[in-house]
Amino acid sequence: MKRILAIASIAGRSAVRSRVVGVLFVLLLLAIVGLPLTVRSDGTLAGEVQVRLTYTLGAVMIILSIATWWAGCAAVATEVQAKQIQLVITKPVGRHEIWLGKWLGLVALNAALLALSGAGIYGMLRWKLGTEQFSDKQRRELREQVLVARRTLAPVPLDVRSDAQQIFEQQRKQGALPTNQPVEQVLQAIEESIIRAAHTVPPGYKRTWEFELPESPAGERPVVLRYKFGSSAISKGTLVQGMWLVGPVEAADRFQLQQINATEGTHVVEIPAAAFKGARRIAVEYANINPLPIAVLFEPRDGLELLTYAGSFEGNLVRSLLLALFQLAFLGAVAVSAGTLLSLPVAALVSGYILLLVKAGDYVASLARDKGTYFGAGPQSTVGETALDWLLRGLLWVESAIVQPLQGPNLLEYLSAGRLLEWSAVAGAFLIKIIIYSGLCAAVTTFFFNRREVALPSE
Repeated sequence: MKRILAIASIAGRSAVRSRVVGVLFVLLLLAIVGLPLTVRSDGTLAGEVQVRLTYTLGAVMIILSIATWWAGCAAVATEVQAKQIQLVITKPVGRHEIWLGKWLGLVALNAALLALSGAGIYGMLRWKLGTEQFSDKQRRELREQVLVARRTLAPVPLDVRSDAQQIFEQQRKQGALPTNQPVEQVLQAIEESIIRAAHTVPPGYKRTWEFELPESPAGERPVVLRYKFGSSAISKGTLVQGMWLVGPVEAADRFQLQQINATEGTHVVEIPAAAFKGARRIAVEYANINPLPIAVLFEPRDGLELLTYAGSFEGNLVRSLLLALFQLAFLGAVAVSAGTLLSLPVAALVSGYILLLVKAGDYVASLARDKGTYFGAGPQSTVGETALDWLLRGLLWVESAIVQPLQGPNLLEYLSAGRLLEWSAVAGAFLIKIIIYSGLCAAVTTFFFNRREVALPSE
């Protein structure tokens, strides 16, 4: 362990003495201080703070990711190329210790830079709030919408499988089903249409959604209803008048609020905790009372959300920085592994491809679930599909199974929107990205590194 820490310390000191860290400090300083001055918000204090958080922390992650990727690839590859690795492997040092030392040095450097960046972002935010004059309403909106950690709750999901089966059977008897699509894909399309209909409010009608709260809201913190919708009107930004009714499912009298909102953007309704009356199953009802006959269409997946207070912004910021550190640590593990086994240019290309594949994990998963056809006519293995489609989907499924566990919450979106980043998400990221995947990188790299002749004359 002492040898690993010594290698990590040497790697860290050499990085600090290099010009790379100085350039990183300058770039991070420009991202934290200068970048917020070049972007514009929607004119509100909450919007400006969201822009600051999103752009500054996003820029910090991009800078550190590029630096980690390149430094990780070069950590061992440059020493092998310069034949400096002989000075290490001739000593009683295991090759797994070399990998761990280089990786831990990168992790420690990233942890220090992330801590400084987080402190700088938080300090700039507090300095702005302390030196400029804002109204009480602006500060309250900021405190309730951004500088908070709220748990996000979706409506109780609708069970539409049986209804979709009935519609499917009816259409099949009528001969109205497409003949070139698999049965499962047709059923999914029918289910999607039923769900969209359940989130559509025709003129003069109302819709009700139910929410299960983890605990009854208490105290002075309101519960926030966040929603976004479209309409049947052709023009964008159409104003729509509606009435919200929120309260316990069995209650006759509920909290009411009439609003007129444009169809673009996200809107919020603050509901006092007293409106829930100690209940945990809540009904949220929307009545379309617009004077003109316009249908209102809520997004089925994220059109309606309840946000309940769950913690402070400071705690959320710490958890987001930890998630960022674990992400950079995994990136460093891939880069160090590639640089240990390959030359620097090849290692950069291979690790870059792997990281790009991980980034596109959700897209790969959607392709793996897609039942469509990719190839022309051939030996049919099922309706509308060829054997090559089966093979391609199998490969996509394997790729998805490997990279999907690495997908996690979008920390920039969660932090800027005041959404709670759970400690369970932090623990899960540590287990998957550090223990499992980085550990797998270490094991595979050590296995091949022990069988590689390094610093040969031909190298």
